Amino acid sequence: MISKPAVYKDKPLRRIISSILIIIAIAASGTLAYMVFDGLSFFTAAYQTLIVISTLGIRDNTQGFAGELISFFLILGGVGAVAFAVSSIISIVVEGKLRTVMGRRLVNAKISSISGHYIICGYGRMGKQVCDRLSQSGKKVVVIEKDDNKTARVEEDGYLYVLGNASEESSLNSAGIGKATGLVSVLPSDADNVFVALTASALNPGINIVSRAETTDSIAKIKRAGATNAVSPHAIGASKIAWSLTNPAFTKFLDKAALEESFEMAEIEIPEDSSLNGKKLSETHIREEAQVLVISVVQENGHHIFNPPSNFVISAGDQLLYIGAPGAEGRLQKILGS
Repeated sequence: MISKPAVYKDKPLRRIISSILIIIAIAASGTLAYMVFDGLSFFTAAYQTLIVISTLGIRDNTQGFAGELISFFLILGGVGAVAFAVSSIISIVVEGKLRTVMGRRLVNAKISSISGHYIICGYGRMGKQVCDRLSQSGKKVVVIEKDDNKTARVEEDGYLYVLGNASEESSLNSAGIGKATGLVSVLPSDADNVFVALTASALNPGINIVSRAETTDSIAKIKRAGATNAVSPHAIGASKIAWSLTNPAFTKFLDKAALEESFEMAEIEIPEDSSLNGKKLSETHIREEAQVLVISVVQENGHHIFNPPSNFVISAGDQLLYIGAPGAEGRLQKILGS
């Protein structure tokens, strides 16, 4: 997560409150002074005080030198207090707008400076959970949300965001689609998720797109639109319930792998220039040095090799699916580059 901005101490607002209290004190003092020293009634004294402070000058009710002297000091003090209050109000408006503009520019600058991040389209309950999970694993995220009420929550949670429609090119470009590693579209409508997949895949053909599908019938459509994968929460929920009944121990194991940090379960791709390219699995010493267990290999042609034997030859483009102790990804990266 990005660090949250410090709470702004609203000095102009405090100045307004102070000036209002000063105006009330001056008005009360002026009314009392007119009553005591100029012999005016309460209503006439209050009215005279009001027209002097406001500089309207509609009618002068003073009856002598004492009243004129009181008016003199009221003009000096009251008009000054009113001017101070007006300047404070203007200050709040100008500074507030300035903070908004500068804050947005700062966020845009941060988005422009990052790469390899994940774009999350939609910040509902599912979008927030995706952001939290990615952030917990050390990934950078940028949220695209068109509801400014939700973007306020995004900012409170400490994530970078773009206010706009995720299916529009301008919003995706503002979120750094060209430098992003992946995109998650969890909008409530399948049609919206289709448009996001179409636009995102056109702007960055190599990006990994995972989309939410309300129905299983929509999965194929979303994939045809450009999504790498489409997930139906309802179908997954039903499958997990069934698995929990028939395989409770295995379900607990998967939950532990997905939700806890006691071990990692992930995948890593073998780059072209890796020193492991062309080596047998037994020659890599991955298990001893990286503390991981390779449970499957996905080759470039899509063929899965479950529990690969020790004499399996690793090739560039292979994806190793592994489970290991915390920090396994970093240790594997070192081995891949050595």
